[in-house]
Amino acid sequence: TVQADGAAVQGSYVFNRVFDDSYSQQDIYEGSAKRYVPDFLSGTNVTIFAYGQTGTGKTHTISGPSSDPGVMSRCLSDVLAGVPAGKELHYEYVQIYIDEIKDLLVDQGSGVPKPTERKDGSVFVQNITSSRATSVKKILDDVEAGAKRRATRGHDLNAVSSRSHAVLMLRLVESGKEVSEAEASMFIVDLAGSERVERSGVTGKAFEEAVAINSSLLCLGRVVVTLLENQSSGGSFVPYKESALTYILKAGIGGNSKTALIACVTQATDSMTESLNTLRFAMQASHVKNKVEKKEAKDKAAAEGQKIADKGNALSLTDGQATVDLPTGPMEVFGRWTGTGEKVVVALTGLKAEPSVLQGLCDALAARGCEVLVPRLPGMAEKELETDMKALIALFDWLGLSNPVLYGYDWGAIRACKFKMLHPKRVKYVVLENRAANMDPQQCKEAMRRGDMTIYGGVFTWFFDGWPSSKDPPLGTNMKGWKYKADFLWPCHNGSGKPDPKHTGSVAKFGAMYVKAAKGKLVDCWGMSEDDIAGQIASHCK
Repeated sequence: TVQADGAAVQGSYVFNRVFDDSYSQQDIYEGSAKRYVPDFLSGTNVTIFAYGQTGTGKTHTISGPSSDPGVMSRCLSDVLAGVPAGKELHYEYVQIYIDEIKDLLVDQGSGVPKPTERKDGSVFVQNITSSRATSVKKILDDVEAGAKRRATRGHDLNAVSSRSHAVLMLRLVESGKEVSEAEASMFIVDLAGSERVERSGVTGKAFEEAVAINSSLLCLGRVVVTLLENQSSGGSFVPYKESALTYILKAGIGGNSKTALIACVTQATDSMTESLNTLRFAMQASHVKNKVEKKEAKDKAAAEGQKIADKGNALSLTDGQATVDLPTGPMEVFGRWTGTGEKVVVALTGLKAEPSVLQGLCDALAARGCEVLVPRLPGMAEKELETDMKALIALFDWLGLSNPVLYGYDWGAIRACKFKMLHPKRVKYVVLENRAANMDPQQCKEAMRRGDMTIYGGVFTWFFDGWPSSKDPPLGTNMKGWKYKADFLWPCHNGSGKPDPKHTGSVAKFGAMYVKAAKGKLVDCWGMSEDDIAGQIASHCK
């Protein structure tokens, strides 16, 4: 809570940590930036910066004197000590002065610094010096020399005030690769003061500097606000390019990144407005959640998958088949298998169908670089679905399969859906095909004469626990808990075995009904060859 003259001023502010002047530089480092060093070394972009008006201790916190070093020195020590084998650490040091970038590692640069964006969205600055880090002392000596090249000016709040933002950029690079191909970047930023122009009392050139500083900090604020708004509504353009500062920090304040913001304020009552503005900005920034959480979840899933794979057994097929002894009983498997563990597809047949009916599909998938297995599941009736599930997970465990694409046609599609619901983390993607409805005109005529409703869904009515009761039915108890993406390969003919390219016929409408209920993707497979279907499946193996 902020107080002035004993009374609370404009509410309370909540942060991860609060440090007063009794805390040491080491305390501040350990409580703010230290936790992000392992993230950087494992491939996550990190930004550490101090924000606040001039004279509140930003440069002291980031740099500090040699006798009591700040965040930068302590962070460099931990980073250099932890650089993984096969990796190198490189660094650049620049200032942003009146929205122009200057190389601080040399007196005179070789060209005009130019930010360049990579395909992954990260930004690197061309025509600046990049040095390989060999010791903390060498980096700090370069930073100290560069600090003397920074633009400074005295004004009402500080006799020697930094009039530029300074950014030390650390790049984690695989040995032998270019710095522009860095796996991760860490930005340690000493921002210029955030005070209002009128408080600094400057005029002339100094006034232009102050306006430029405020403009870049305002842009930083807009970026933070937009990132925050995108968490709830999504899709808004983030204005990184409006300022050189936010543009070069793009990879460190959005996307796969973590940020440590140190808000510096003063107890001086005449600076209350600036202190409140700093606290408000910091509160906004603290609520931004970047995509790094998804990356960490993905990394965790990959590690869990590797543990499963490590427990797996080697499978060798003879003439395209083998028998595996499982806890649930022996199981025959067919397909094309080399055991690389890459681009794996498990294909499930319809009820009582021979695995050999998928030979053409297996060959087409193998031609696309996929490993394919077709298990002969034990169930001979729909009521034996649970038996099939126990046998299938036993096969997955025996092989060490953690994330294959699961394909199924007809009752095999139902088996695939049920397995995905029971073991969602063990399947990467599901592809379902209504193969029984893929009839030519004569087959359609005979089916209609028999009263066979296969072309309108057949076994897929399992989704609704029976024949759908309306044109827009919800999923039934059988599909309770289904929330996964899937491709539905549905033959959209007109009900008489003739093409329906506009999907206006009854078969296509029924297919759309199933797809809508399951929130899947409709793929018209009418006239598709086995190679076409293999291409659809293989597209999810990347």
